[in-house]
Amino acid sequence: MKLGRAVRETIEGGYDTALTVAKVLNGWIIFRGIIDKYDWKNEGGFLIGDLLIRGGVGKWRGMAFRSWIKNEHIIAFVNDKPVVMPPDLIMVLGGHEGPITNDKVRVGDEVSVVTTAAPVIWRSSRGGLIYLDHVTSDLTMTMCRLRSW
Repeated sequence: MKLGRAVRETIEGGYDTALTVAKVLNGWIIFRGIIDKYDWKNEGGFLIGDLLIRGGVGKWRGMAFRSWIKNEHIIAFVNDKPVVMPPDLIMVLGGHEGPITNDKVRVGDEVSVVTTAAPVIWRSSRGGLIYLDHVTSDLTMTMCRLRSW
């Protein structure tokens, strides 16, 4: 509720939602730019997609952010270097509109990418085993697809 209230007040005030989300969740803004390419499809009930954001201003000028999506952002790259993957959270936010669900992403939109660390339990060996059992095959396929992009 704290996050929802903070985002609503930020939007109503016309302020930067990425800064608010990062602050409330003790996270980081890892990228800002314009959506350059977004390919997605419904595959077996999952939204599968590839997202490319080009940096436009400040420290992100000339840089590229990529994300592979399977309902959620599974792995994020900046300049082709992996920077975030679950269990950490990867969020795409509109300039002053707040969160953008993956079915609403549009080429040309100005966005920010915010990440926050997962709860400690997911960083334990048991949490990692549960997660890796679920995504290992998807991640292998993803890495091959992104290299060819």
